[in-house]
This record gives sequence, structure tokens and C-alpha cells, in this order.
Amino acid sequence: MSASRPTHFLSLPLGQIHASLRNKVALFAGAADPSYRSIVTSPARVHFTLGVMALSQEPGRTVNDALALLQNLPSLLSHHLHASPPMVSLTELDIFKARRSGQARVVHVGPQLQGNEAFFDLCNRIHAAFREAGFITEQRPLKLHMTLIKAGAGRNNRNATFPLEALRGAPLDALGVAPIPEGPLKFPLSMAWGAYTTPALHLCSMGSFGSDGAYVSLGSAPLSISRA
Repeated sequence: MSASRPTHFLSLPLGQIHASLRNKVALFAGAADPSYRSIVTSPARVHFTLGVMALSQEPGRTVNDALALLQNLPSLLSHHLHASPPMVSLTELDIFKARRSGQARVVHVGPQLQGNEAFFDLCNRIHAAFREAGFITEQRPLKLHMTLIKAGAGRNNRNATFPLEALRGAPLDALGVAPIPEGPLKFPLSMAWGAYTTPALHLCSMGSFGSDGAYVSLGSAPLSISRA
């Protein structure tokens, strides 16, 4: 597949299915400086991305082809699925750094590896299945993260950055981060936002939103399996 602009992505929705998490994201947005609230991710839209792809009309690279692989995942990964859906704990606040010190391109929440080993393993297997089939062309390791702030969101400016000091005080409190001493913030930071189920993996279109503000799903596959 050519390095075309991504059109679709694999999503593990979190905010769309967990009201308690939507409330936490909304509280974080409310605690943020008003000038930055527009770049906080919509509560219904927070999710994990397991891979992006550029689908087309080329045989073997269509939406239907990707959906066929998606819906075959429960069979391909049957030995790694259980009767209950996977759980993930949101315990780490981290950033994608900008070139300027004290600035970030993205502020995100994710799981620490310790205590989430099975979840990491499953997500990496899903990512690998789509990469081996040629849908995902990115060669870097999967980075599990739930974006909270994207500095360039809605600004048409990929070089936009977010000042990390704007997280101090109420925003960090809303994230469940313990008080931080004065001085530059050092990431990652431990936080406490609880554990959540991830019942299904979805194929979504870039920039396509439903009436609830969440990404529109074109199809999904369950991440649990009956052994009966």
C-alpha cells in the first residue's frame, strides 16, 4: 500500500461506552484554562487507536477487505480471548514532546505495562495482524494512548504546542495526579482514573462523527469469546 493519507483506523472506544470516563474527561476539560478547552478531546470520543490505514478501491485494500479481517479476529485470536472482555487501567499521564522545552504536541493517558500485560499483548497481536495483511504500514511499535489534548486540533496548525505548566493545579487534580513539587513537570506521571472494559474493536472513518459526538463505526468484532 502506498503512503497515502490515512482514511480509517482501528478503535477501542472508551468514552462512548463508559459514562464514568466521559464524566472524568468533562471534569478535566472544565478544570483546564478556558483558552485550551477547545483542544481537549470530546468525552465521547476518547479511545485507543490500534492502527491507522489508507483504504482505497484497490483489490485487497478496501473497507470490506479490512472488515473481513476485523470480523475474523475472534477466530484468529481465540486462544487469547476470554469469556469476559479485556480490562485496561488508566494509570499513566504522558506527552508527545514538542521541539520547544516545556511544550507538548499531545497530552495523553494510558496504561502502564505492569498490571496490564494481557491487554498489551492482545493489542499488539491485533496490530500485527493488520500490519502483516498490509493494511497498517507504520513500522514503529504500537503506542497505547488515549489522547486528552491535541495542540493542533481545530487550528489547522500542525506545529501548535501546549504549555505543560497549564496542567498544574486543577487539571492535574482532575486527573488524579498527586501534588507535584515546583519545577519542570517530568513525565510520565502516575494517575488514577480507574479500570475499564474494552468489549469490541471497531473500524472507524477518520473525521466521521455520530450524533453523540463519537466516531462512527463501520463494523466491529467482539474481544471476548464463549467457551461453551
